[in-house]
Amino acid sequence: MIFTVYILESETTGKLYIGQTNDIKRRLNQHHRGYVSSTKNRGPWSLLKTIELKTRSEAVQLERRLKRMKNPSRVKSFLKNYHLGMSQLNILLLIFVIFIGVMSICPSAACS
Repeated sequence: MIFTVYILESETTGKLYIGQTNDIKRRLNQHHRGYVSSTKNRGPWSLLKTIELKTRSEAVQLERRLKRMKNPSRVKSFLKNYHLGMSQLNILLLIFVIFIGVMSICPSAACS
């Protein structure tokens, strides 16, 4: 099961709402229909970002970390760098895999 941390931004106030769920479509519908007291009468809300995680524990940890930041600009900066860090990690992993593949084909430095 996939768990999603999501960030909503109020189009009128610029305030952020941070939450996590295992059914993002259902949860967004609840927000838009006014079923969530924290966001009711404070919108309209736009979906700023979603981050998918493998476990609820990971989702709750990230949700708490984001909520502790308080300042919307700090949250946005963190999210920008969070995905940049993941992209860089994937690039390094790809380079490593390519290097291992090349070394298995041509293990000596004499290969041209």
